[in-house]
Amino acid sequence: MMDRNQLAKVARLANQQQPDAIVLTGDYITKNASKAEEMLANAFGILKAKDRVIATMGNHDRGEDSTPIERALAAGNVKLLNNDVYSIERQGHLLNIAGVDDVWFKRADIAKTISKLPATGTNILLAHEPDFGDIAARTDRFDLQLSGHSHGGQIVLPFAPRVTPPWGKKYINGLYRIGEMQIYVSPGSALQAHPKPDLTAVPKSRSSFYIKCDAPTPTASGML
Repeated sequence: MMDRNQLAKVARLANQQQPDAIVLTGDYITKNASKAEEMLANAFGILKAKDRVIATMGNHDRGEDSTPIERALAAGNVKLLNNDVYSIERQGHLLNIAGVDDVWFKRADIAKTISKLPATGTNILLAHEPDFGDIAARTDRFDLQLSGHSHGGQIVLPFAPRVTPPWGKKYINGLYRIGEMQIYVSPGSALQAHPKPDLTAVPKSRSSFYIKCDAPTPTASGML
């Protein structure tokens, strides 16, 4: 687990990218949210983005009373999306960032979320559990899904299958394509064990919104 100083270091590293927006895809704790509230509020408050810091919840957040997490996000001026949408406008173009509530605990409502999407713009979905991408892609409303949850494989050994959690077995780490939608899965920035931490910066265009990825894109049946 990260301590206060480590969390602050990650937040400052994110700020060094001078982001227009920062998105957080959940699992801010493993347990004991009330004990972590002050530390999380401090880290969230360090994060700075030109437009907004935006978040959704994960299964560990919703596995107990999530009120302390919600208070910490609010104290850090982070916009929490529970089946909701936040839009950013640049020169007449909309970037619509949607977020579903946690899938594991059956709180995700994709229909409600889609009903809040503007008719135009580039649509990004924040969903903690990456395998929700199959459901999201079938709606044909999203250009990109951003997820976490899998930790890149809970346990990864040479010549052995990765140990992965439910809703994180198909899309494990990195970039995938599901039909017309791309999905990027981050292994996260902290864990109790050993998966490599990850902080992802998405390049941006000054004139419009687009997602640029230089890595090969596996199909839905492929895996990084």
